[in-house]
Amino acid sequence: MRSLLFLSGLLLTACLNKDTDGDGLTDAEEEEFGSDPENEDSDGDGLSDSEEYDLGSDPQNEDSDGDGYLDAWEVAEGSDPADADDRIYVGNWPYNPNKDDYSAPTAAADTSTSEGSPLLRLELMDQWGDMVDPYDFAGQGKYVAVDISAIWCGPCNQLARAISNGNPNAGWGKAPELVHNGDVFWLTILGENNSGRVPTLENLEDWYSDYPDPLVPVLADTADNDYVNALIAGGWPTIYVFDENLELVAGPTSSDHYYALTFLSNL
Repeated sequence: MRSLLFLSGLLLTACLNKDTDGDGLTDAEEEEFGSDPENEDSDGDGLSDSEEYDLGSDPQNEDSDGDGYLDAWEVAEGSDPADADDRIYVGNWPYNPNKDDYSAPTAAADTSTSEGSPLLRLELMDQWGDMVDPYDFAGQGKYVAVDISAIWCGPCNQLARAISNGNPNAGWGKAPELVHNGDVFWLTILGENNSGRVPTLENLEDWYSDYPDPLVPVLADTADNDYVNALIAGGWPTIYVFDENLELVAGPTSSDHYYALTFLSNL
């Protein structure tokens, strides 16, 4: 009898300690946690159930905190997948986990304004103080418009006001409407403040206060004005349209400085 009880106890212990999917959690722990003991990544988000257990995220939800960023993305970027207030970008800009797959230039000298040229890839500070990688906007199935503006520039302010208001009748074509319909991404890169210097975070915050638009990242150029040096052509603002791979499809021409807007209006 004692032998039978001993064997029963061993079998019970073995069952309790069984880890069918080999993810580091026993089947009993998975049952308590709410994950699938036969799948090491129950929600298919790229994090194992044991990793989700340690993080406190939901093994049955690829975006545990509902902030729009998958749990695995947040872990990769150092934000908390279980805290909606701690996300990759405060501005909720898109995220592309495959952005390193693009052969993007990282020096202004390696770019051009000819059709098909890829956008320069350098991180830029936005109005929330985050450093934004423009290639997070790639691969999202949308055109990406980039305007190079200056805070002191009157037309730049007029353009920002039109985009902010979503007003297609403000002399800037259909661009404001397309942005607010979610059809096109719009990135404003400010190259100069009123003193002719690269804008500070305070400058970006003031611009956003004047032209509030949660859809538009307001970015400061690099300390060396790489984007201005690479893209400014014929005056401020200079506007370009890139395809979803961030390859140039429209920019200023000899007959139409705002051909990018004409291109957008013809979509």
